[in-house]
Amino acid sequence: MEHRQLVHDFLSERGVVTLVTVDRKGYPTGRRVGFINEGFTCWVPTPKGSTKLQQIARTGKALLSFFDPASNKYIQVKADVEVVDDPDLVWSIRERYSDKYPRTKANLTPESRDAFVALKLIPVEVRGDSIAGMGQSTRLRGEDLAIAGAPRE
Repeated sequence: MEHRQLVHDFLSERGVVTLVTVDRKGYPTGRRVGFINEGFTCWVPTPKGSTKLQQIARTGKALLSFFDPASNKYIQVKADVEVVDDPDLVWSIRERYSDKYPRTKANLTPESRDAFVALKLIPVEVRGDSIAGMGQSTRLRGEDLAIAGAPRE
């Protein structure tokens, strides 16, 4: 199976990842987040005013880190991040998110409709280890993933 498909399958299987941003002092900081994906684009709904949103507003960049101890597979996705504030699109993302993470359904209320935005993470580079096989590393750029508008290094 080609590397592109292996990376896509791995992203589709993941439930929780680490989202890494940079704080005001320039230090990386991570937190567990859930996400939904469309192809290679990952979406993370987040409350307006969240720390991660403030950090992303400064840089427009983030890193998603995935590790599966059962298979020893690791992927990191360097991404440009767009903050989406379209209420209908954000609601749709939150509905799909609550389908993937049923415990979040209680938060999906009409009162919360305007309290959230969605982070759209567009991969610039994907690095994987043991994706193709033990001891093998994979590096794909945005254009390798056929993502429209992905920047080139």
